[in-house]
Amino acid sequence: MRILILAFICSLANTVAAMEFKFFSEFDAIYAQGEIIQGDADRLLREISDEPATTLLINSEGGSVTAAIAVAEVVKHLGLKVHVPDMCASACAAVIFPAGKTSTLSDHGVLGFHECYSREGNSYRTHEPCNELTRQYAVSNGFPYGTLKILAHNKGPSEMMWITRTIATCYGWHSSWSGEKPFMNEEAQPCVEAVLRTRTADLPYGPSFDCNKASTNIERLICADTDLMMVDAIMGNLYWTVFRELNSSQKNNLKSDQRVWIKNRNRECAPKIKNLSVYAETREAVHCMSVSIQKRMRYLSKIRKSQY
Repeated sequence: MRILILAFICSLANTVAAMEFKFFSEFDAIYAQGEIIQGDADRLLREISDEPATTLLINSEGGSVTAAIAVAEVVKHLGLKVHVPDMCASACAAVIFPAGKTSTLSDHGVLGFHECYSREGNSYRTHEPCNELTRQYAVSNGFPYGTLKILAHNKGPSEMMWITRTIATCYGWHSSWSGEKPFMNEEAQPCVEAVLRTRTADLPYGPSFDCNKASTNIERLICADTDLMMVDAIMGNLYWTVFRELNSSQKNNLKSDQRVWIKNRNRECAPKIKNLSVYAETREAVHCMSVSIQKRMRYLSKIRKSQY
């Protein structure tokens, strides 16, 4: 039984078929799909040597962490951009995604996170040495240690924490489109700063207001989009944490300032909502909202009683 457990050490979800590669000359990209297994790094090198590419498009539910690190080293060696058009989970999200020259998600792309585990029967047990390995490897690629710890821990070893670009950018798990890594920009992780400031152990899922009372398209959009709802909730926690630290006069100023910000945000983003019932037609508005909320979090994080 001990041997069976060790076989799962430094392994994430065993899911789909072995990784397959296909070259798309029109995008100067190679598309990788399937489970990450030993030997994929060598196979990727051979494919690239036959048909050079600048971008790795990847769709994977994960696999071996050690195999993923080998693939990531090839990605770094070749200077490949990593882009997720659909899904990248587990070892793919934690290890390969951050290794890209740029690391980006499409409007419909999702990343999935969970803790490394060992498994005995139907029982999943967190394997901390493997978790530490993935965090340190992320740091070596310019991505934040704390983000991976927060996102993976949120669901533990047996479930997946799925995020879109909205959460990825707020937690610094997405490079800028120009290629700047999150660690190169001190303001690239507003959600991390907010969670640290509010000392919240778990990620909030509800918005900063009552969805039963949503009366505008902006409020309905927040309530309809899970990731936008979470970003709004984190900002709301931060706002009330800062609010409680201020004196009466400062509280009044912050309250007025917050109302003005909400009004300006809604005026800018509401026209971008095309159709609330169609996911694709809300993406421009969600991006507008996310950018505005993240800017607001950066502002709130800098407020100190003696300075406001």
